[in-house]
Amino acid sequence: MRERKDFVRYSAEQLSNLRQTDMVDFLQTRYGYSFRSEAGAYRCEQHDSLVVNSNRMRWFYNSRGIGGNNVIDWFASIEGIGFQECCKIMIGSQGEGFTPTYHKAPEKPIVKEKKPFIPPACHENSRYSRVYMYLTKTRCIAPAIVKRLFSEKKLYQEEKYGNCVFAEYDENGIMKFAERRSTSTYKKFSSTGKEIKFRPTVESADYTYGFHIDCDAQNSIKDRLYVFEAPIDLLSHCTLTNIKAKSDDAYRAYNRLSLSGVSDIALAAYLEKHKDIKTIVWCLDNDVGGRKAATKYTEKYTALGYNCISAPVTFGKDYNELLCEVTRRMNAPPAHTVSKAEVTDELHEQDSLRKTI
Repeated sequence: MRERKDFVRYSAEQLSNLRQTDMVDFLQTRYGYSFRSEAGAYRCEQHDSLVVNSNRMRWFYNSRGIGGNNVIDWFASIEGIGFQECCKIMIGSQGEGFTPTYHKAPEKPIVKEKKPFIPPACHENSRYSRVYMYLTKTRCIAPAIVKRLFSEKKLYQEEKYGNCVFAEYDENGIMKFAERRSTSTYKKFSSTGKEIKFRPTVESADYTYGFHIDCDAQNSIKDRLYVFEAPIDLLSHCTLTNIKAKSDDAYRAYNRLSLSGVSDIALAAYLEKHKDIKTIVWCLDNDVGGRKAATKYTEKYTALGYNCISAPVTFGKDYNELLCEVTRRMNAPPAHTVSKAEVTDELHEQDSLRKTI
């Protein structure tokens, strides 16, 4: 069988080097991206859901639900380029003896220095009315849950913009993580008409401290953890639990964790601290990214010995959409039923009209 003319044979050393490409260096060179060191990994400044593992080869693009082990996977998943074309780009078209273009890591990689974590400023006098109204009215979260989070300082209102701030602390009570959520329901657009996306991230926040609520009630189920993509979905599940149990404190019987996306950095750290967890319930969004992540993590954590359960919502995209629909139906006025007496009165009125005519 004749070889294809465009087929190039590369040496074992060249292919080995290709698979060990430094992804931080590659992404800086090919796309001009910059990175900051964060929680033992490298997070892209331009696309904060793009993370490169500490070994600088494995990568995750969380917003797309895509990841890979090396640059070959990147070309296949992101650029739609096959193996041979990838080799030509990275190594060259001459095969053995050709000097690779740029897949060697520099001796001192250029990584943007991580800035210290500065929590968003809290609204003076602890007035959180904007956050309270947004969560309880727009998002339908139970007022009792919101008030308790205020008192625990796990939730507050940002001073400058009035955003929700979900916070987490270390064992010494020092805030390590914060995530914003806009309280505005209006979309913003640039001068060119492009929608301006709200960025929930807080610079240098430690994502190993994901927003979570631990069980602390009697008869708590301590060996089970419910996992969500966002704090509001977590609180929506809490509220639905209370509605089902007809109790303001029923939600305290379960452990819940928000990943702030679909990366499992926070989950791995949580499980390390909570050795009694045996079952993980995936409550990720009911969309392509959420379903892919649930499938991937079910395989990963089942192999680690955990019992995994997938629990996507039965309505809408996420648990907040489900909660808002449940709340709407609960508050809807009852359908009017016509009594027998009303039917009799209507017949008498119609008979009188016929006689008049």
